[in-house]
Amino acid sequence: MKPRITFIINNRSRQKRHVIKRIEEVFYDYPKMVLQTEYRYHAMILTQQHADSSDIIIAVGGDGTFNEVLNGLMSLPESVQERVVLGLIPAGLANDFNRSLGIPSDIYELRLLVEAESFVDLAVGHVKYRTTYDKDAERFFINEGEVGIAADTVRRINNSPRLLTNNMTLTLATLQSFVNFKYPYVRVISDTVQWQGRITSVVFALGKYFGGGLAIAPDADLLSDKMHLILVEKIGSQDFAKSLYQLRHEKRVDNPRVHYFETSQLIIEPLEEREAWVQVDGEFLGKAPVEVRLLPKQVRVIAPQNS
Repeated sequence: MKPRITFIINNRSRQKRHVIKRIEEVFYDYPKMVLQTEYRYHAMILTQQHADSSDIIIAVGGDGTFNEVLNGLMSLPESVQERVVLGLIPAGLANDFNRSLGIPSDIYELRLLVEAESFVDLAVGHVKYRTTYDKDAERFFINEGEVGIAADTVRRINNSPRLLTNNMTLTLATLQSFVNFKYPYVRVISDTVQWQGRITSVVFALGKYFGGGLAIAPDADLLSDKMHLILVEKIGSQDFAKSLYQLRHEKRVDNPRVHYFETSQLIIEPLEEREAWVQVDGEFLGKAPVEVRLLPKQVRVIAPQNS
């Protein structure tokens, strides 16, 4: 018997009409539902509502859409988490999770993976943080999270007009953050490092990529159950530009102010009133303080076995 599949499509994706047509063509003989989101966090709610009647839930969108589906599943009983498999058709702004895991963008290739039951067990990160309204909150993530300039960029993307293309939106927000970023003073505490000072960025990564293809953690492997910590102290504009070049070429940044660690838990505390923004999987959350921990082999995802 074929598995029951629920497709949850980000309604803001520019590719949605084409993807819906291809889903109907490729998965014509599968029991399925094709749902579209109507507002932020709707993918999370749809996952909660339809998990009991689904064997596989596939997000159609970017890292943020997949993150919502993940959080919807993680809010359900363990018996449901263990049974339901997640999938992704990349159709978003950054698509860094599928880069890290090697998820195919071709929908027919996705069907072949489903037929072969090509599923992998992945670790999930859990973060506690403060909202912009000073409320305690928590969120799960599967690719990466960050406190610093990337989170500031994501915050600006959320406020950008949707008339711009994805690349224009990302480029404009990055430039605005680069010009206006105020380096927060923080304390970083983990089982491998204790440090305090002004930061450009503190990244906690399970996968290699963030920010639209930047290999922030070139040694990371989503299958390894390790969390990589990349601590970037305050750096100047020339060093920042050079680091972007190295990240795009999947190299460690050769700079004494950039540090690489591995950890299973992490605390980032602000030491001044200036906000230190936080994002996970390309979704703006709020601000530090944050507490991060790793949950090994927490979710099953459709992916090539040689990811």
